[in-house]
Amino acid sequence: MSGYNFNNNLTVTENTKKWMMFVDDNIKINQMSLPGTHDTMTYTVDNSNISAKTQVSSLRQQLDSGIRVLDIRCKPCNNDFIIYHGIVNLGMNFKTVLDTVVSFLNDSSSETVLMNVQQEGDSCDNSEFKNIWKRYWNQYKNYFYQNSNYNQNPTLKEIRKKILVLQNFTLNQEIYGILKNYCSIQNDYSINTNWDVQNKWSKIKAHLDKTIKNGDGNKLYINYLSASSPVGLIAPYFIASGKSSPNNGDPQLFTGIIALTNSDEKYRYFTKNNCAGNLCSLFFTGINNLFHLTIRPLKDMKTEKIGIIMIDFPSDNLIKEIININNIKMYYWSCDNKGFVNVWWSKEAGAAKWACNTWVPQCKKTCQNVKLIKYSNKPI
Repeated sequence: MSGYNFNNNLTVTENTKKWMMFVDDNIKINQMSLPGTHDTMTYTVDNSNISAKTQVSSLRQQLDSGIRVLDIRCKPCNNDFIIYHGIVNLGMNFKTVLDTVVSFLNDSSSETVLMNVQQEGDSCDNSEFKNIWKRYWNQYKNYFYQNSNYNQNPTLKEIRKKILVLQNFTLNQEIYGILKNYCSIQNDYSINTNWDVQNKWSKIKAHLDKTIKNGDGNKLYINYLSASSPVGLIAPYFIASGKSSPNNGDPQLFTGIIALTNSDEKYRYFTKNNCAGNLCSLFFTGINNLFHLTIRPLKDMKTEKIGIIMIDFPSDNLIKEIININNIKMYYWSCDNKGFVNVWWSKEAGAAKWACNTWVPQCKKTCQNVKLIKYSNKPI
């Protein structure tokens, strides 16, 4: 199964829209596995500008498919934040982003959205960014998590139906979310040649291992699978897919190497085709597929968290694989013996009753008696 997708909109189900419903209230945010998108809003970029494109699905589709971490780059312009990727204007302002996220949270109140916010490009001075930010903060204060106690590792309960800011900017030591110095981040994004993909993968894998091993404490681990070359010669789709061109069905790019592969560790992360015994043609393998293959066994190994994973061109399979590393536990309840079964994250009857009256149309806010039928770990 591929971890890369360029051609299709991400798949949406009721479970992907509300998967945090099945996660315990008391879990700390740094103990979760969260799929995110790098340069979230670049789905607006035309395919002719392939070096600037990192996503294909709209913001709402990303959220509904299970993405819970966004990467939003704001450039102060005419007293507003315009969303940019480098020098590319993505054609919308911060209000459009926030309105979409708020609409999603209103529809899926069990969820939270983490949002990396940073300044992209120059502004006249720091006060311009500060003034615009504070205006948005006050306008959407009911949806931004109000970090009044400077809590750098809230529980999921505290941030349900909230936007938790990953504060990638400095405003006179003012705190609006989780600060970078409370995070451990791998974001080595500069690639000079196709061969540097292997170096990028080594850093991703090392940070993944570090996250799994050193996950105690309050640090939030963030791992970027994304990269590109400084002058745009190596497009993000190649880093993600290893393909010769971006479409899902296009072939992997041939390295030009035909080699004996049975004993040489340096060929471990290449795709091997056209083999005659151990003599194979070697093709580049994309980061998304390498990561997907690496994390697939983790659930069976009882790994419960891999941190935040920021991805270019994620597939449905990769998003769900990350989600399912969480302790997704479904409790099956019946309500008032009406013949239907509801599934909630909680083993507490009171919580099940509240959830039924809040989210299930059949209950019509009249659910009185609930009965636990069974519970199980079940993938989204």
